[in-house]
Amino acid sequence: MKREDLVSNSIQTRSKAHQIIKRMLASLGDPYTRFLSPEEFSKMARYDMTGIGINLREIPDENGEPRLKVLGIILDGPAYSAGVRPVLVDNEDFLKELQ
Repeated sequence: MKREDLVSNSIQTRSKAHQIIKRMLASLGDPYTRFLSPEEFSKMARYDMTGIGINLREIPDENGEPRLKVLGIILDGPAYSAGVRPVLVDNEDFLKELQ
């Protein structure tokens, strides 16, 4: 389906919209990007997907090399439950496991 066809016509069904979105995402060629149907999403939403529960951001250091900065800990996530807490040392963020 061409862009002009999508712009000039409304999509009549949810099923058709899902097909168009699937094709659009597949065209990205990214193996980690995919469309989840409402049923697939509902199944996945039942599970906790927080990982270890730490929010990170990649930032460059003084030499331009990538480093990870801890943005926060997800409350009640695995890291938090294990006692990991962010701390400030010499104006730098670090993680600390509390004993």
